[in-house]
Amino acid sequence: MSNLSPQAAIEAAEEAFGRGRLADAERLCRQTLEALPNLAAGWDLLGRLAMRAGRPADAATHFRQALERGGPDVSLYDKLALALAGSDKADQAEIALRQALVLEPDAAVLQAHLGAIYLKQDRWTDAARVLERVLALAPNVANAAADLDRARQRLKLSERQQAELAGWVTAADQPTATANDHARAALGLMRAGRPSEAVRHFEAATRLEPTNAKWYSNLGNLLQMLGQTEDAARAHAEALRLDPQMDSYRAKSDTERAAEAFATAEQSARAGRQRVAIDHLLRTLAWQADHREALSAAGIILQQLGRPAWAYQLTERRLTLEPDSADLLNTLGNLSQELSRPEQAMDYYRRAVAADPKCDPAHRNLGYMLKERGYVTEAREHWQRAWEANPDDMVRVLLVTALPPIYASKEEADRAWHELNERAAELVADRVRLDTTRVCGPTLFYAAYHGLNDCPLQTNMAQVYTAPRLKLSPAGGRGGKIRVGFLSKYFKDHTIGRLNLGMIEQLDRSKFEVAVIAPRPNDQLGERFRRTAQWFVELPSDPDRTRRAIVELGLDILFFADVGMDALTYTLSFSRMAPIQCVTWGHPVTTGSPEMDYFISSTLLESPGGQQYYREQLVELPNLANYYERPQLPPRPRDRESFGFAPGAHLYGCPQTLFKLHPKYDDVLASILRADPQGELVLLDARYEQWSELVRQRFSRSMADVHERVRFLPPLPRPDFLALNAVVDVLLDPTHFGGGNTTYEALALGTPVVSLPSEMLRGRITRALYTKMGVDDCLVATPEEYVALAVRLGTDVDYRRQVSAKILAAADVLYENPQGVRDLEAFFVSAFERQRSGK
Repeated sequence: MSNLSPQAAIEAAEEAFGRGRLADAERLCRQTLEALPNLAAGWDLLGRLAMRAGRPADAATHFRQALERGGPDVSLYDKLALALAGSDKADQAEIALRQALVLEPDAAVLQAHLGAIYLKQDRWTDAARVLERVLALAPNVANAAADLDRARQRLKLSERQQAELAGWVTAADQPTATANDHARAALGLMRAGRPSEAVRHFEAATRLEPTNAKWYSNLGNLLQMLGQTEDAARAHAEALRLDPQMDSYRAKSDTERAAEAFATAEQSARAGRQRVAIDHLLRTLAWQADHREALSAAGIILQQLGRPAWAYQLTERRLTLEPDSADLLNTLGNLSQELSRPEQAMDYYRRAVAADPKCDPAHRNLGYMLKERGYVTEAREHWQRAWEANPDDMVRVLLVTALPPIYASKEEADRAWHELNERAAELVADRVRLDTTRVCGPTLFYAAYHGLNDCPLQTNMAQVYTAPRLKLSPAGGRGGKIRVGFLSKYFKDHTIGRLNLGMIEQLDRSKFEVAVIAPRPNDQLGERFRRTAQWFVELPSDPDRTRRAIVELGLDILFFADVGMDALTYTLSFSRMAPIQCVTWGHPVTTGSPEMDYFISSTLLESPGGQQYYREQLVELPNLANYYERPQLPPRPRDRESFGFAPGAHLYGCPQTLFKLHPKYDDVLASILRADPQGELVLLDARYEQWSELVRQRFSRSMADVHERVRFLPPLPRPDFLALNAVVDVLLDPTHFGGGNTTYEALALGTPVVSLPSEMLRGRITRALYTKMGVDDCLVATPEEYVALAVRLGTDVDYRRQVSAKILAAADVLYENPQGVRDLEAFFVSAFERQRSGK
């Protein structure tokens, strides 16, 4: 194969195809498929190349391969239909289009292509019906109007034909009419596009000659064309009874075709071939739109394949058949969450528990959402009901691990922390074990924001979660290269994405092969992760499928960019999917997992004796293992006035998520405002209104005399967020869990960030950046020093300018610096060599 990575090779093939260099495109495409035979994009391109070369039969084969490997795709079904139509397989082309229309029923272009297929089959009535719908949906669809005129012309009889048909119908309506008279009238009416009228004449023929199988067969075919499948099946059955040889002429009913397709789908699903299964489920629904089992199964598999919008559509259609089904309502709630429709999800869960008060999955899910919003008491009530309906270990773990995102007081925070640790120890003592083969365990995400040592807690919880043991491929580089997989749900426009993208892009491809395991890209950063990967694996939502997909990559090293922020990656951390597994500080807390070998950190980040905070072996690299792109202000950034700040106010910014504001930090914030009467504390509203309201209520008690000088701004797009960092006078680093990405952004703009480093990594990232810069002006050792320095920076303009200039002069070392990547590469090589040698 060429020196290009498979991903780059397929992109090069696409470019060659676009420029008309078809031979080059096909060569690159076939080379890529030799290395990656399951790459759906490769088979898709090969199909388009075959169509361009005038080989529609080959194209159809390639498009089917793409569907089998990539799962349902409307455009692929459309391409397959066009290839089949070009191969004189109009009946199969019709099915492919009907499968596509199951997923996008109002797609005018698909309807137009179906109309063209009907024209090819001389089904003028069907063509006219479909094309009329096309023009109602989208009047400008190419060729639709011309095709409709063609269908109408074929349906419009000449005066002679009209007279002839009228004579046949008149003859058939006479008392002396024979069965042949009725059949002739029926056939004429069908050709004239009047099939409903034709039915009564074939029925009359069967009454006049009840032993003639031919009349029943013709009647069955006509009823089937009209969609009256049950009546059609009865007519065909009578034809067979009269003449068993009639079977060779009999078309299967839609119901029978649906049953056959569904049986094939079930077999495929049992064999673990989900993409093949969904293809046959869509075929089932193409023949029988209200097939309940197919609707349910298709919804489940589409969700597993990462197609929540289509899964939602089919599950919603299933709900119309059983509107009070708690299971369906719960599933729609889950899908609504995947589609970022949280309020709709909560409504579905509430409807589910109203329909069935013992629907424990809906109680659990509603509890999750309520807890996340800060309604922990109500969440526990729903989990208690779930326990009463189905007492299992998952519910007990939920009840133990639930922590509020926002606390009302210091006392509440301390109490919650101690109760969590006690109950986690009780789970271990009671030998509670939660099987995570197919379910995800809840994270301890909010525990980290207490600023305490989480290692005993995380280690205890790791004993509760059990994971399947997997058979790994033998370790060893390919062609002298080490294969590394990078995993995160947040490889997109997110803190984790910005911290890791440059590092992955800069990794030396002469030494390493790179796989990225992440959700399907939906923004520019996500697309860059996909493009830099030699293997890109879409992150399924099911842990069992995800484990198998990762194992199939044959990795030497699996690198978790974060563990503990997301239930799926947290659950995966308890499985062995590569000979070497490591995690870094995207979520700067130990995983507690015995299957995680290394925690990748830095001497800049750790305090002496840092190993005590980790279950993993702590690796302290000399630099930060990232390649951070320097952020830039937009050409015309917002100024103070645009944010609504008074010209003379001293602005103390803390634009962090509100759960970073531990109640014990309130004293520091209040002291700053008390020391500076012109000071305003600038915060950002949370994504949930309840969080912001809880913080406001707490401030009204903990800093009653100054809380009116706390300004909450709405969540900001990134350009405005950067502008805010530039206009505030000083940024405040929270003391229990400090900033990371925010500090990178602020220092690039020269904005001072005051920080009181803690003992643990989560409070030392700002310190690490300052240390790398060789600047320590904004680092303090006590809360009192923190307040004094913040106020000096906020009120002394000359001093602030001096510190800002010093930051700007030294900050270049933080951005687009490859040294941290080289450090990480050296660690990968040494870990790989140690693993191979058994040391």
